[in-house]
Amino acid sequence: MTEQPSDIAPELFSPVRTEGNHTELFVDGPDSLAMLLREIKQARHYIHFQVMLFYSDEAGFKIAKALAEKAREGVDVRVMSDSDMSSIVRMLEKYRSSGSSDFSDLKDLFVQAGVKFVASDKESYKMDNWDEERAKLRNKGVPEEFLAMQDVIQQGITLNADTLDHRKILVFDGESAVITGMNIGNKYLYEQSPADEQENIGEMWHDGAVLIKGPCVAVLNKNFASKWMVRGGDIFDFRKRHNSQESYGNDVCTVFGYFPGMKENHIRNYYLQKLKECKGTFIIENPYINDEHFWKQLSELKEEQARKIVLINPYKAKGNDYMQNESAIQCRMWEPLQKGVSFYSYRKRMTHWKIALDVANNEVFFGSYNLNHRSALHDFEVNVLVESPQLARQVLAMLKHDIEDASVKISDASEFHQHPHLHPSCLLLNATEYFE
Repeated sequence: MTEQPSDIAPELFSPVRTEGNHTELFVDGPDSLAMLLREIKQARHYIHFQVMLFYSDEAGFKIAKALAEKAREGVDVRVMSDSDMSSIVRMLEKYRSSGSSDFSDLKDLFVQAGVKFVASDKESYKMDNWDEERAKLRNKGVPEEFLAMQDVIQQGITLNADTLDHRKILVFDGESAVITGMNIGNKYLYEQSPADEQENIGEMWHDGAVLIKGPCVAVLNKNFASKWMVRGGDIFDFRKRHNSQESYGNDVCTVFGYFPGMKENHIRNYYLQKLKECKGTFIIENPYINDEHFWKQLSELKEEQARKIVLINPYKAKGNDYMQNESAIQCRMWEPLQKGVSFYSYRKRMTHWKIALDVANNEVFFGSYNLNHRSALHDFEVNVLVESPQLARQVLAMLKHDIEDASVKISDASEFHQHPHLHPSCLLLNATEYFE
């Protein structure tokens, strides 16, 4: 088996920085849906569309039909999603909204329109067949750097059932890309913003996306290509851009990736380093916070540094899909609160944002990464760090609203467990957290 080839494909193992980008924030379903439909409509050459879940509901078919229409026009449309997981999750949530519980309806639409589709439900090949499959892929034209990446993945995955490709990478003509934590479905891409009194507010999640234009898109397109080609998709020139400009703006973007088997999780390391070294306020909004390394770092901060950290989490929120979220917070938050970390409970509905802001440095960090063990150890993830005063202002405005209008600050330490090892919920959390 090939050893990890840092000299062959360093950009697939380490953060990649580009200048000359422009970024824009889109918040919640209506704005995000309109932006996605616009980007799809404007594509003239190719669309690369990767998400984990592609729901067969109203929003899912709206996006799928838009992609199918572009394929019929002659645009090269490639879609990658976890079709097995999409069907399972859709079946479990069928009572929530209209539509089929089976991904096959969407796949039929894609096939009839000429959309190319690759299922991302298996992340590795059987070990006893990998050498043979590797040779076939190489003869097909898959670049050696992609195969070398898969060599590492083969060693890093023990059970396909416990690994997901959690990334969301959408690329249009090599000129614009969308990085998001959203999947494609009604709970993410609803058409009207929820009012507080709406009965179904818990079914409309708070989430969004960042649109990127510029050289960063080529890095994201290569990330898409590496998985697409290794999993049996066609070979294409992932470096090709259309109507390219030298610069789209002044934003600096750095792409951080992770896949099972990597020796170092650069996304996790960014969070851990920022907790220790941020010079001013560092705000984190994340739906699932149970990574023991994160909590350990948070608990060890000196008070002066701890007072700079702000956490926003859907603690006890309506619609939260992580059964252990309440326990994860109750079992970990007591000590950080004593040190001065601020904790805001996002209420009424679920926030699915995976975003952080270093206010002093105008750094925005966002993407698919949750602060849990799945993202830290098991799943494929991608985040982008953007250095941009303009994007930082947009994100700060959103986070201020989330803090002041949508959250309750919890300052009473009795809300949390001072001695978590004595609580049954914490024992259950410790027994299951690596699989959540």
